[in-house]
Amino acid sequence: MQGWHCMWISGCRAALTRVFRDRRGTSAMEFATIGTLMAGAFIALVDLGNVAQQRIQLQEAVRAGGSFAAVNPTNSTGIVNAVKNAVPSGWSTNMSVPVPTTTCICWNSATSTESSCAGSGTACGTGLTVRRYISVSASVPYSALMSGITSNTATYMARYE
Repeated sequence: MQGWHCMWISGCRAALTRVFRDRRGTSAMEFATIGTLMAGAFIALVDLGNVAQQRIQLQEAVRAGGSFAAVNPTNSTGIVNAVKNAVPSGWSTNMSVPVPTTTCICWNSATSTESSCAGSGTACGTGLTVRRYISVSASVPYSALMSGITSNTATYMARYE
């Protein structure tokens, strides 16, 4: 019984030695390993490219809303519609465009102080200039392939007089 056990171990050892010395298939294994890593990197790059493209389109849409707001600062519905009309079809159903916010800044050459924009704005005082700004923003959900990015957001600030 003892001899049979030793023959089995030495046979296994010899077989394992032959397997470890055999180099056939090494290239296939290397390709499979490297190919998997390269495919993952490629998918991640495509995903980041899609995120960047969506963000650029969203920024252009928000700029269109900002351009409309510079001419029609009190027309909130028109501003939101200008943003939604500037995006590719299908985006406006998932897109979030909050009501634009306005800000008044009383400006002098040394400092700037902020005050609220009630109605058409209030006078700042002697020697100060009133500057009005409207902030237009939008966000769109993003279904990432790999990157973990869940949404794109863009904001645009337009100045109007």
